[in-house]
Amino acid sequence: MNLRLIVLGLALCLGGAVPALAQLWEGKPARILVPYGPGSGPDALARDLADRLSKQTGKTLVVVNRPGANGNIGIDAVAKSAPDGFTLLLVDPLNFIVNPLVYGVSPYDWKTELKPVSSIADVSLFLFASTQKRFSTVADLIDFARANPGRLNIGSTGEGSVSHLGGERLGAHTGIQFARIAYREIAQAIPALITGEIDAMVFGPVPFISAVREGKVKPLAVGMPQRSPIYPDVPTLKEAGLPEDLLIGTTFALYAPGGTPDAMTSEISRLVARTLADPEMQAKFARIGLTLRASDGTSITAKLRSLEAPVQGLVTKLELRK
Repeated sequence: MNLRLIVLGLALCLGGAVPALAQLWEGKPARILVPYGPGSGPDALARDLADRLSKQTGKTLVVVNRPGANGNIGIDAVAKSAPDGFTLLLVDPLNFIVNPLVYGVSPYDWKTELKPVSSIADVSLFLFASTQKRFSTVADLIDFARANPGRLNIGSTGEGSVSHLGGERLGAHTGIQFARIAYREIAQAIPALITGEIDAMVFGPVPFISAVREGKVKPLAVGMPQRSPIYPDVPTLKEAGLPEDLLIGTTFALYAPGGTPDAMTSEISRLVARTLADPEMQAKFARIGLTLRASDGTSITAKLRSLEAPVQGLVTKLELRK
């Protein structure tokens, strides 16, 4: 058994949690694993969070990207890691529900092999379009697709991803026929949208901030009840004539391997909450469309379980299983 865990267990049995917590991230770098490529929302959050936690604690935290299989590769790596507090996962927990439905099997059991630590940020999805096609509105995009069946190219970042589900829901609701172009990472999809290799894509705002600012990509609608502060001129889905819940927003969250002692995850959760409360960090991420929010593991799990049935119904309805 890991000596660090033995010491922690003895300390807790003796009622001495403080000495054990003092060992958090002691002796070697801790890592936050992101199961997506560089440039994604979770990647930006993880890098900023790691830097701030390092300064706050005097310990070293590094970010490791491990993309692939809609997050499964990186998620499984954390699930199989030692539960000693040195490996954390910053993830979109929807992957836990969607991936087994799409791929038919999961290499990990998120309910036992992963332990929620804290929510990190809420994010809403946008429908983005390449300015190469000169779509000004959602109606323009839909009209083009109806007039040219199969010629509209919509990008996604893998089977069962939010971009995949969003595109499929758009097609199912409007009846348009389109070609789905899948990319392994969002970093590959960004230039494809800019150059017009793909015409549209559903995604969070972070990777496209620069492209929108430069006029190379245009947000056509946002999946929020109200307009987004970062793009106040962009209509909501409802204003664009689509169902308000067509695009499912998500919450990025921090997890540890299952079996990580409660004392460790509680301390990490406390440090994260204090970090996310920093007004400067709040403002920084608000400017790119992310709302920072810390909540405990119980709240994260409750929200995720509430999504299981509707997401399962969606995947079945859209016949997305491979």
